Amino acid sequence: FPELVTRGDLEAKLGWDRMAWRRLNRRVEDAMTPDPFTVAPDDPLDKAVELMLHHKIGGIPVVEQQKVVGMITETDDFRAFVKVMSQLPAAAGH
Repeated sequence: FPELVTRGDLEAKLGWDRMAWRRLNRRVEDAMTPDPFTVAPDDPLDKAVELMLHHKIGGIPVVEQQKVVGMITETDDFRAFVKVMSQLPAAAGH
């Protein structure tokens, strides 16, 4: 699978100073993460959540037939959690 660039990569490898990035004439490949963790569209959601929690990453590419077809993020996970929780019956006595 191709490499991936995230905000964390940019911060870790290039720092916060955007002007310095320009002066250094850095390229995208200078900040890419080689062989990122990925999930498939039909993988269980908890697989993505476990990878993100275990590896402390904020997003994972969704890959199908060697092509990125989407991205799942912490926000997506949280929205799915809220949706599931809202569909559960209210706890007795609460």
